[in-house]
Amino acid sequence: EKRFGAYLVDYHMPGMKGDAVTAELRKLHPDAFIVGFSLENKEQAFLAAGANKFINKDRLDEGLIQLIKEIRN
Repeated sequence: EKRFGAYLVDYHMPGMKGDAVTAELRKLHPDAFIVGFSLENKEQAFLAAGANKFINKDRLDEGLIQLIKEIRN
């Protein structure tokens, strides 16, 4: 019901995997910026589903900071 400009999507969630959520979000909100994250290497799954970026959870803090810097430039 609400639209957001950006979504942070974890891979492991109850009921639906993050790549499936990403694919649905991409259909509903084609212009949204979607970031997938996981402890496992799920980069290809997220990108194939329509995510703009993947960040490994081990590096989530620094990855988000770097992403914000990239977007600001």
